[in-house]
Amino acid sequence: MAFAGLAEMLLSAVLMIIWSAYASGVLVVVVSESSEGNENICGWPKVNFIESMTDLAYVFTAAMFSAAPGWIVGHFAAQQPAAQLLWAAGSLILFFPVVFLSQLEANSPWALFSGHVVVSLARRPFSCLLFYVEAVLLAALCAAAVFYTAPLHHLVPVLFAPLFVGAGLIYGRLLGRLAWRIAVSTEVKKTDAGDA
Repeated sequence: MAFAGLAEMLLSAVLMIIWSAYASGVLVVVVSESSEGNENICGWPKVNFIESMTDLAYVFTAAMFSAAPGWIVGHFAAQQPAAQLLWAAGSLILFFPVVFLSQLEANSPWALFSGHVVVSLARRPFSCLLFYVEAVLLAALCAAAVFYTAPLHHLVPVLFAPLFVGAGLIYGRLLGRLAWRIAVSTEVKKTDAGDA
């Protein structure tokens, strides 16, 4: 039984890595193409585990570094694991767009902060606020699906996989559109400065 459990755990871990790598590739493509103003996503990634590992490095690194400040604060500010998780989730929602867009701008998973991205986001406060409101609503919807169904059985939330995938695609589209609006406003300002 112990060997069977270990084999099942290893198989689950491998499948989780493969799925995460492909999902990361999809997120990178959706954000990149949306940031270019494309109405339709054409360059969907191929199912290639090796190529997807690079995209996984972007998403995993951005997620870890974005959630870290909230996890650290929550570790000292809250005693309950649920409260600590909320701190980490809030930090992830707040910082992930900045870190991820910084990585894409520098074309490196280790470029965790870009002053240009931060300044550009600060110049579009309404667009940023709207993005964050939409991101929080998506996260709340997915969290509610897990919170209210997990007590029934720990496998019931798996039935909501289409909801989670859809929310991830919508989030990527929203983040890409935010980057597109920033890029357009930056280009307009450069053009106006050049005309002057």
